[in-house]
Amino acid sequence: YSNDTLGQVATMHLALCDIQKTGARDEIAKELAKAQSYAVDFPKTGVPPEVPIEAEKILKKEGYPDFMQMAGEKYTSTKPLGHYYRRAASFDV
Repeated sequence: YSNDTLGQVATMHLALCDIQKTGARDEIAKELAKAQSYAVDFPKTGVPPEVPIEAEKILKKEGYPDFMQMAGEKYTSTKPLGHYYRRAASFDV
């Protein structure tokens, strides 16, 4: 593990919260938030985060929301961040 694990776990958490119907209140999302907390503290404690396998499976199956602009499978997010992203992207600059 290294310091870049935090970014990976945070990205997974954001995507999972968008996918799951109950968002951040979803049980798997809560476990991923706990892993993110461990990732934050890893440089001090040396305790690595444990990403739930279920979260990895869901993200592999569903892909990432369009607003995250990730490579690979994408879907159009129906949650507020997705709407804000598409609204902002529609402005001519």
